[in-house]
Amino acid sequence: MLHISIVEDDISSAKLLERYVKKYFEESGEAYRLSHYTDGLQFIADYTGDCDIVFMDIEMPRLDGMATARRLRAVDQTVSLIFVTNMAKYALKGYEVDALDFMLKPVEYFNFSLKMDKAIRLRRKYAGSFVLLETADGVTKIEVSRIRYIESDKHFVVYHTEAGTYRVRASMNDTEARLSGRGFARCGISYLVNLAHVNHVAGFSVTVGKDTLSISRNYKKSFLDALSVFYSKVGE
Repeated sequence: MLHISIVEDDISSAKLLERYVKKYFEESGEAYRLSHYTDGLQFIADYTGDCDIVFMDIEMPRLDGMATARRLRAVDQTVSLIFVTNMAKYALKGYEVDALDFMLKPVEYFNFSLKMDKAIRLRRKYAGSFVLLETADGVTKIEVSRIRYIESDKHFVVYHTEAGTYRVRASMNDTEARLSGRGFARCGISYLVNLAHVNHVAGFSVTVGKDTLSISRNYKKSFLDALSVFYSKVGE
């Protein structure tokens, strides 16, 4: 089931988009869930990382669409974001927050359906390519490809990613099982490495991004075997 959110303070524009969403899914026969927010602040406050596609107005009171989108990207790097606006010059700024596309008001159904097709194709392409992390600051959705490595820390694990670090209460064994089949391998009891980010291996150390990690003697053979298999499949 796809979750669609509309963030639009103009009621008539929001109702139009709601009708378009209903029509689109009636035609496709797919299940969906729809939520509507009239305020960017409330949208961010309620956001739990489970949204697939967001249609967002740029000109809104209290918190405009661009500011809302920047806060959204801080917790969700993968959601498909489509701006809806009266002025194209504002929509072009959407690329600063990795917006998928934009639509000019008044929105026509044909154009809307094309954007939906594009967004859904993207969601299906990257299905399963992200994880939800429950931290002390809330829920964050990150792309698996942006995780460099994971480090155990007592009853927690720390995700080291391109966007920063996230500390999650979990065991390393459960984390390894969660990421099974996604190109990760243990180089020691304390580290789970994204093999796509390995830059160099020498002796009992591996460079991942800018960090150098120790390879345990007990894990060295299995780690190197996993690395060899991973790179043999690249490009297949």
